[in-house]
Amino acid sequence: MKWKRALHARMGTALFETTSHTLLNGEAIPALEQALIAHGLQPRFNPDKQATGLQPVHEQDLARSFRVFQQHVKNNGLSTQDLQDALTTQSDDGFAARLGMYLRLYEQIAAEWERRLQQGGFIDFEDMLILAAEYVESGAYQSPYTVILADEFQDSSRARIRLLKALASQQDPPAHLCVVGDDWQGINRFAGSDISVMTEFEKTFQHATRLTLSTTFRCPQLLCDISSQFIQNSPAQIKKQVKTHNPLTKTPLLAYGFSSPHGIAEHVEQQLAQMHQLASNGRLKPMRGTHLSVMLLGRYRDDRPAALPSWQRRFGDRLKIEYRTAHGSKGLEAEYVFVLNVVEGTRGFPSQIQDDPALQLAMPAPDPFPFAEERRLFYVAITRARRQVRLYTTLNQPSRFLIELVKAGHLRIEPVDGQPLEACPECGRGVLQLRSGPYGDFQGCSRFPACTFKRRAEQDLPAQAQAQTRRNPRARRLPASTRAGDPCPVCKRGIIQPKDGRNGRFLGCSRFHQGCRAQGSFIGQ
Repeated sequence: MKWKRALHARMGTALFETTSHTLLNGEAIPALEQALIAHGLQPRFNPDKQATGLQPVHEQDLARSFRVFQQHVKNNGLSTQDLQDALTTQSDDGFAARLGMYLRLYEQIAAEWERRLQQGGFIDFEDMLILAAEYVESGAYQSPYTVILADEFQDSSRARIRLLKALASQQDPPAHLCVVGDDWQGINRFAGSDISVMTEFEKTFQHATRLTLSTTFRCPQLLCDISSQFIQNSPAQIKKQVKTHNPLTKTPLLAYGFSSPHGIAEHVEQQLAQMHQLASNGRLKPMRGTHLSVMLLGRYRDDRPAALPSWQRRFGDRLKIEYRTAHGSKGLEAEYVFVLNVVEGTRGFPSQIQDDPALQLAMPAPDPFPFAEERRLFYVAITRARRQVRLYTTLNQPSRFLIELVKAGHLRIEPVDGQPLEACPECGRGVLQLRSGPYGDFQGCSRFPACTFKRRAEQDLPAQAQAQTRRNPRARRLPASTRAGDPCPVCKRGIIQPKDGRNGRFLGCSRFHQGCRAQGSFIGQ
C-alpha cells in the first residue's frame, strides 16, 4: 500500500482506499461515496445497471432463500427479537452488515406475506402445524387419542414436537406417545429437522423408555458392521449394534478408482453388461421378483449418468436400473447399489457447499463434528443394498469417507487405471500423489498445503528404505546422491551421519534429537 500512496502522491492523482474488512462490514460504500463527492463526483444509483464483475444473487435464488429462511423461523417459533439476538451472538464482524440487511429485508417480506395470507383467508404449511398446536394447547380441540405413534421421528422439527407434546399432555393421565426414528439417518436439517430431538429425547419427554430396534432384514452382516462403525465415529450418534437376517457373506463393499471421472460411466456400463449376461445365463438370480435391481446413487441430481436411458433399454429385460440422489434413496433398497462420484471437493461427497450464513440464524444448531450430516447421508447411501455396494471415485481426489474406510481396513480402492492409492500416513484424510521437486520425484499428500507430509517416491527406494519410511511417516527422504559427511539438505544445519536401525544402517542427520528427520539409504558407503 505504501508504494501505491507514493505513486499517487508523485503523479498528483486521487487514491481512494478500501479494505476487504470495510467492504464486508458495510463501512466502505458510504466512505467511498463521501470521498467521490469531496472530489466533485456525484454517484448515481442505478438498480438496472448490469454488473461488470461478480454478478449479484439472482432474484429467484434470493426469493428461494427468503422462503427457506421463513420456514425455519416459523417451524422453530422464532420472534424478531430471537433473530436479532442470533445476529448478535452468531455473526462475526465480517458478515454482520450483510446479515443485518438480510434480516431487515426479511422482516418486510414476512410482513407482506402474512398480510396477503390474511387478506385471502389462506394459511401456509407451517401455519398448519403452529395453529394445530395452538388449538390443542388452548383446549379449542379435545384430543380423543390415548395412544399416539410418530414415525420417522428423526426428521421432526420443533413445530412438530410442539404438536406432539400438546396432544400427549392433553389427556389425564397423559396419552401414550411412541416414536420411531433412527438418528443415524437424520439428513434433513436443511428442511428444519433437528437431530437433537433423537439424541436428547429424554430432555424433551421426561420419564421416557428407550427401546433399540437392532435387527435389519436388508444388508449383509459385514456391511452392517462396516457402516455401523463408520456412522458411530461421529460421537453424538446413539450407540447400537445392528444384526441382520440377510445370510449373504460375499464381500459387500467394493471401490474403484479412475485417473479421471470420464472413465466411471464406461466402467459402470461394463459392470451392468456383465450382470446382465450372468442374469441371462441363470447364474445371477434376483432375490425378489423377476429382475435384478440396481440403484445408481449420486450426491446431486446432475450426477445422473447421461447414458442411463440407453442402459435401461439395453439391459432392461433382466435389470431394473434407476437413479436416485442419496437424499431420495432414503427408505428404498436394491440388490446392488453403485454410488457415483465419491470424490473430495466442493461438489463432492461429502458436499462442501456451505449454507448461506443467513440461514444459520434460524436453523437448528448443527452437529459440531465435521461433516456429521454428510456422514449420515453417506451411511444412508451405503445401506440401501441387499447384496453389494460399489463405490466410484478418482485416484487424485478420493473422498475423505473412502480414505477413512481404507485406513480402518474395511475397503481397498481398486485402481481401474493408474496407480494404487495409499492413504496419507500423517493426516489420514489425503492420499499420496507423485510429484517432482528439486531433489527428484517424491510422494506428497493430496491435501497440501493443509498437510505437508512428503517422502521420496517409493519406487526409487530399496526395500530397506521403504520399510524405514513406513515406520517413521514424518521422515524426510534424502537425495540418492547424499553421502556421509555432507551438510544436511533438509535442515541446512546438521551433518549427514551413518546410523544403525532395526533394519540395518541408514543415513540420518546429526540434529535428529533437535527434530530433523532426514533419512536416506546407506548402500556401500
